[in-house]
Amino acid sequence: RSDTFVVDVGSEEGISTGNKVYLSNNIIIGLIKSVTPHTSLISLFSNSNENQETVLSRTGESFTLVGQGGANFKIDVPKDTDILWGDTFVYPNISSLVLASVYYIDSSSQSSFKTIYLRIPGNVFSAKYVFVEN
Repeated sequence: RSDTFVVDVGSEEGISTGNKVYLSNNIIIGLIKSVTPHTSLISLFSNSNENQETVLSRTGESFTLVGQGGANFKIDVPKDTDILWGDTFVYPNISSLVLASVYYIDSSSQSSFKTIYLRIPGNVFSAKYVFVEN
């Protein structure tokens, strides 16, 4: 499942491939993947099977989230890993930019791992505006 969408700004407005895209001033959602003179394709960090480096804001520990599509992520971690419902994960080296928050923890399996489910805070797909760094 591909988490992408097009916005109506492009190279004529100073947008370049790789620019960061925000849902608000503290929620980062993806990067510009391609640009035409007046449009840009945004690729969300939650694209299926794409890995995104993050930092758990409460502990400072680094994790790699795996995109699941639909603005969702997951990670499998050892059962004793200190991750709690509601924890936020931030963009590496920019601790003020939230990338995802925990909405479910599945520790029911018999394995020594638990699965953490996360999503981008806010509804990306109904947003009327996003902010593009230029």
